[in-house]
Amino acid sequence: MSWIWVLDALLLMLGVLALRAAWGCVTQSRLIRSLKKSSIAGAAEGPSLVEGTLVPWEEGIETPEGGMPCAYWRAQLDGRRASRARQRGGLDHLGEAASEASLLRLRDASGECLVAVSEAELQVPDKTYIIPPARFMAEQSRWQAIFPRIEALDLRMFTDGFRVVEQSIPPDTPVFVIGSMQDLPADASRKHPSGRLLRRGTADLCELVISIVPPNQLGNRLFLKSLLYAVVGLASLVTSLALALGMLVM
Repeated sequence: MSWIWVLDALLLMLGVLALRAAWGCVTQSRLIRSLKKSSIAGAAEGPSLVEGTLVPWEEGIETPEGGMPCAYWRAQLDGRRASRARQRGGLDHLGEAASEASLLRLRDASGECLVAVSEAELQVPDKTYIIPPARFMAEQSRWQAIFPRIEALDLRMFTDGFRVVEQSIPPDTPVFVIGSMQDLPADASRKHPSGRLLRRGTADLCELVISIVPPNQLGNRLFLKSLLYAVVGLASLVTSLALALGMLVM
């Protein structure tokens, strides 16, 4: 009977975490809906919504597999096991990587500011590529430079090849950036051209989001996501309560 109490505790934990995630999505959705778009120069300190284009620090940045020019990219590498193994376990996550710059410049007609892109949630479409095992092994040194973790793995087990999922922001593409605007102190030694920084907030609980989707659509997505989390959380808590009552009655 002890395993039932373990299951009950897991359901209770799942319910609490799901409801917490639902509340976080609701809070972020309400914040996004309340923000009015402002220029970079006119944005006050604190939660801000700015539309502009991201400028990379250097030219020639391309996505690892797609080879698309971009201001910033992120990628995830998964190994595809043989068909029989795939039925048991599916894909193995082999690592994540991103372009080197942790800061990008955001530019609009009023000026520029910095964006802590390494802290951001990217609301951009994913692009998925399947790489045959022979080609991946032939380019193994290049992939190891991007995903250092795979150097310690036996890549021969992934006989169905590999999958790369990329997110990228093309240069000169208009984006909406939601984050906490900060005025950086004057520092003559700083190489960056701006005294303002958009990053993830702490006191105001403002996440940093870079999106090609308009803010109203993004707010709607977060609200629907909160409903899903709430359904999962309530279902888990109700099941946990029913199990606990059943065990106490027995």
